[in-house]
Amino acid sequence: SSATAAGGAAVALLVVGIAAARGAAWSSYRAERQSFQSPQGFPGVDFAAAEWPRIVDERGSHQWRLASTFEPRQTAWNVVYLLVGRHVGLLPYFLPLLLGLVALRADAARLALLLAAGATLAALLWIRPENFWGGGGALANRYFLPLYPAFWFLAGRRRSALWPAAAALAALPWMLPLWMAPARPFVDARGGYGHVSAAAQRLLPFETTQSHLKPSGSEDVIHGGLWVKSLSPVTRGEKEGMRLRLRGAGAAELLFASATPVERLELVLSSPLAADVTVAGGRIIERTVADGRLRLVVAPRVYARHASWWTAEPWWFYRLRLVAPAPWARSVLSLRRAPEPAAAGAPSAAP
Repeated sequence: SSATAAGGAAVALLVVGIAAARGAAWSSYRAERQSFQSPQGFPGVDFAAAEWPRIVDERGSHQWRLASTFEPRQTAWNVVYLLVGRHVGLLPYFLPLLLGLVALRADAARLALLLAAGATLAALLWIRPENFWGGGGALANRYFLPLYPAFWFLAGRRRSALWPAAAALAALPWMLPLWMAPARPFVDARGGYGHVSAAAQRLLPFETTQSHLKPSGSEDVIHGGLWVKSLSPVTRGEKEGMRLRLRGAGAAELLFASATPVERLELVLSSPLAADVTVAGGRIIERTVADGRLRLVVAPRVYARHASWWTAEPWWFYRLRLVAPAPWARSVLSLRRAPEPAAAGAPSAAP
């Protein structure tokens, strides 16, 4: 075993050394990949192009390297998402691994495997807090796949045959799409991920820390201090303005975030269905319908709070679901932070 470990270490050092010598990076990508998004601004537009290297040093890049700081809040959310995330959770998509723990024989070799797997997962959360699952081309969590066999080798005790049946039954709500069509496209026709079941979309948390998730096929945008991302195939964001277009059947799910708490959010929906639309994810303060337009002022519930890939400071995340009794048609949604109501007796603003 010592010779195997030494040989593996030698091969790893050789590969890393060649990558570092040829591409100035120790990963298999051969070179550091630098990118920017609209929340960060664009070189030569929002800031001088010469400032780009400094911003990369401060905020990080796609190169595999240790995070410059440890964020306990972000790490705590990443642990939740690692276990039960809607798209990348280990328990929904790798649930049979629990059979290895059920039949664990606590000898030194098996405990070493368990500790090594745990240390590897912890390292992923530290090194890649914004992408610990493998990126947009991954099915569930490809970084975990090399660790998956370790959990099977943990098993060393006899257990009832009912355990595999129970594991399959527990995995049914999450794995049914893959079981029914294992060769289905990674991204389905509606722009969502093909392996994510309706139960997962409804019950499991969306991974707000992860930068590569695009289940609706639309990019995130930032306007007026609000970062907005569509989470449902029926919702599409526009590049300009704060409008979203709703088309098709199903709930319109929306994630938005702010650097400061959002006490009141104004939604304006132009749709023939306006009067019958319900909202989940917050408490409705005001509701008016006029000329086919629904205006809502909502006190949204906090969905999560942590740093993200565009900022080292914690942001407040909120999630709203708009449900209509029929498919959306010719519907346009706009949202903005609603002003605070004027205090009773206060003078009105001059026209």
